Amino acid sequence: MKTNITLLFSLVALAIALAGLAPRLRTQEATTTAAVSPVRLTPAPTVQAEGGCDVAKSASSLRGLMRNGVNAAMTNLSFALHHEQKPDHLEKAATQSMALLQCIRRAATMHADIGLDGLPEYFRFLNNLQEDTLAINVSAMEGDDEGARHWFRHLKQDCVACHSRFRVESDATPTVSGK
Repeated sequence: MKTNITLLFSLVALAIALAGLAPRLRTQEATTTAAVSPVRLTPAPTVQAEGGCDVAKSASSLRGLMRNGVNAAMTNLSFALHHEQKPDHLEKAATQSMALLQCIRRAATMHADIGLDGLPEYFRFLNNLQEDTLAINVSAMEGDDEGARHWFRHLKQDCVACHSRFRVESDATPTVSGK
């Protein structure tokens, strides 16, 4: 039994490491693609305190991260994509998508008490969120307004799917639905 738990934790650690490595590889591919196409925005805009996911560094619980980081980044990203009338709205969307990505990566390090059987699904959801957020970022940097909105819809669907399976009720005890 102890060997199985040790093996499971090793696999989880490997999944977290690979999740951190894969976006770097995809970012390099996206940068190469962006260099071929006419670049309208600067690559990988830096995320400042305004609208960034600074709470990701200080969040002590998944619930705190969701409430103060992810929700704020999602709201700012939605506003930039759907309501902002300024010509630089896609640059704001790219910046907000990077802030959201910081929050999603931080969520991978939160030790939500979802049980060992829920961990693979939890990390699958986080991976889907990360992929959709990166797609929004690439679309925004390429000036593809419709593409960014398309991937934002996917992102919202993934949020709903994850929340239908895992819902954080308090700082200490997330619930697992369907069990």
